[in-house]
Amino acid sequence: MESLSSKLSFYDFLNILVTGFLWLNLFYEPIGNGVSWVYTSVISFLIGIIYHQLMECSIAKFIRNCPLIRKSAFQAVEKVLNEHPMPDSSEKSYLYAYYLVAKNNCLMNIPVLEAHIAFIRNIWIVLLFYLVALCSSCPLVDRLRGICASCDIVIVITVLLITLPFVWYKLQSKVSYLVWEGVYFIQKEITKESRV
Repeated sequence: MESLSSKLSFYDFLNILVTGFLWLNLFYEPIGNGVSWVYTSVISFLIGIIYHQLMECSIAKFIRNCPLIRKSAFQAVEKVLNEHPMPDSSEKSYLYAYYLVAKNNCLMNIPVLEAHIAFIRNIWIVLLFYLVALCSSCPLVDRLRGICASCDIVIVITVLLITLPFVWYKLQSKVSYLVWEGVYFIQKEITKESRV
């Protein structure tokens, strides 16, 4: 069971640090106020951990095993294999499939894809707050408007806010596809071994 142990990957660390720094930077300018990078990094990391856990307890519960994506990936694997990867595409079957894939060390690049999904989930809300702050008359973010004097940054953030949900959908679809495909082949191997 050592392979199922949880560890902080580089992507998770980056996700937590970047989102924490962006939240800190939205309301306070740590770099310009003589605060050292060490303190800024520690504070950003702590803010990022709290924010990441809030996202895990709220939004992640709704978007992680999205029924639409799960069923669509199930049908895509079924179409390729001309066979059901599992008896049905229910959440219970998916969780069982995911567990089997993880237990047999067949996750392939799923953890990396999931880290990308978590980053998109976390950064989307931050970008939305930045967009609102830049377009509002909030005195707290006057320094942001000074840095981003042109409307280019507003356009970039808007494009990202529109594009990132599509990227999330593609990544989540890939994860679901890999889980269904992986469990199909694992079960085939288990069946072969039991016959021998």
